[in-house]
Amino acid sequence: MNDQQLHIWLDRLLDGDLSAFDFIYSQTKHKVYGTVAALVSNKEDVNDIVSEIYCQLWKALPSYDRSRPFLFWLNGIVIKQVHNWRRQIWRQFRLFERNDCHRSRESKASDGSCKVIGAIASIVQ
Repeated sequence: MNDQQLHIWLDRLLDGDLSAFDFIYSQTKHKVYGTVAALVSNKEDVNDIVSEIYCQLWKALPSYDRSRPFLFWLNGIVIKQVHNWRRQIWRQFRLFERNDCHRSRESKASDGSCKVIGAIASIVQ
């Protein structure tokens, strides 16, 4: 499907036609799932990320520049959402690390694991 045909469905979607969303989803889901699956190592996260992508598509659709190809624009959303997901996982890891190190300090653990985790975290950043 070319962008001209897709723009008709995008207009319908902007007018609130939910069947247009179903159509756009059916036309793009294989590309979106494939891209996310290639970028995310944990395959259990793919469905959650794809859901976020289509929510973001819905929110950002009014700002879509029709002079640009739709699939490139959608791919930008895909990349942003994968990046956001990774950042969220990283934050959870950091919170876990801090809580774990805090507990080990309280229990007077001297195995040096907090220093190792801290060093790894600073390298990854």
